[in-house]
Amino acid sequence: MKKTISCLRCGKREGFRKSHEKIKYKDDVLYLCVDCAQIAYKMKDAVIDMDSTLADELARDFVSLPEKPSKVLLSWFDEYKTRIGYPPPTNPKEAP
Repeated sequence: MKKTISCLRCGKREGFRKSHEKIKYKDDVLYLCVDCAQIAYKMKDAVIDMDSTLADELARDFVSLPEKPSKVLLSWFDEYKTRIGYPPPTNPKEAP
């Protein structure tokens, strides 16, 4: 019997023709649905483009959920933000 996978952020279950992003984090495996993973990718793009307004908005969107996000998700997200260089520099001269 196949195990049902659900998104750690929003709870959407994997179904027919729906896939989830598999993320290895420390000793855990996290799953994000396509929509939730897209928020993280868009945030990374905003950081690269030095669009701090959009990056801040997407960061708030990622953690603003009807239910309190899990500690594992928040821990992964904090590490992800550090890895992508969030917050982006507000002055282009500060960019590496």
